[in-house]
Amino acid sequence: MIDIQKEINGLEERLKSRLGWGLPVIIDPPELETRVAILMSKAEERGYDLPQKALFLWLKK
Repeated sequence: MIDIQKEINGLEERLKSRLGWGLPVIIDPPELETRVAILMSKAEERGYDLPQKALFLWLKK
């Protein structure tokens, strides 16, 4: 686990104390289907038409 107190050098002590009280949470990477959905959404925003099957193959690597 990361020691937040050591990672936030340079901040005022009162801020270090407040940030140090935060709830530690492990965030897992998204599932394959979620990653595909995110990429499809981003591609559509930029006007790209990418086949879903191609994204699945690409992201499985």
